[in-house]
Amino acid sequence: MRLLLVAALLPLPALAEKVAWECAFTRSCSEESCGPTDLSYRFQLDTDRGVGRMIADGQAYEGTAARSEDGISHWFFFNAAGAEVVSITDAGDVSYSGHMVGDGQLLTYRLSGTCRRGG
Repeated sequence: MRLLLVAALLPLPALAEKVAWECAFTRSCSEESCGPTDLSYRFQLDTDRGVGRMIADGQAYEGTAARSEDGISHWFFFNAAGAEVVSITDAGDVSYSGHMVGDGQLLTYRLSGTCRRGG
């Protein structure tokens, strides 16, 4: 019994998980400038299977999900138009970076904000 108690108190490595995040982005930066924004995205991450989904403006985007040993969840999305990467800490801090093509030009942008675990 004592061994079980000790084992329960030992720190565990980061485990895969299924989690939904509701994220509010309040700051947007492009190559030229930064400013306030008001965007809300939902992420459904299944790091057990390595899959994730972002829902933005009613549109779903399928991507890859991973969880690092330090407890940060990541979502990766790649298609012919570019790539996007989102990182969310357990505390809910979020950073979203994108490199996409729009109107024949490369667009690089970054969003930041906070997330809360959703159902």
